[in-house]
Amino acid sequence: VHCTLYLTRGRGRSEAEPWSENAVQTITAAGPGTLLLCSDGLRNYLPEAADIAKFCIGTARTDAARALVDHALRAGGHDNITVIIVPVGIS
Repeated sequence: VHCTLYLTRGRGRSEAEPWSENAVQTITAAGPGTLLLCSDGLRNYLPEAADIAKFCIGTARTDAARALVDHALRAGGHDNITVIIVPVGIS
């Protein structure tokens, strides 16, 4: 499964900087799974992948996304908290 991600650079303060090749990352998944895209509004309060996985394993994608946002809000998050969960290679 091959994915191209265009979300490796934030918007806002860095908008004056031109986009560069390192702003686009390509990953290859070893098999079917789930891709989680999030803003720093979540990452600041839950930076470890293993901790994020605890919210996602065995949970419907929409429920997991809501639980992650709720966690960030309870942890004091007030910035933009964006969570997108995408199935990869799953029919």
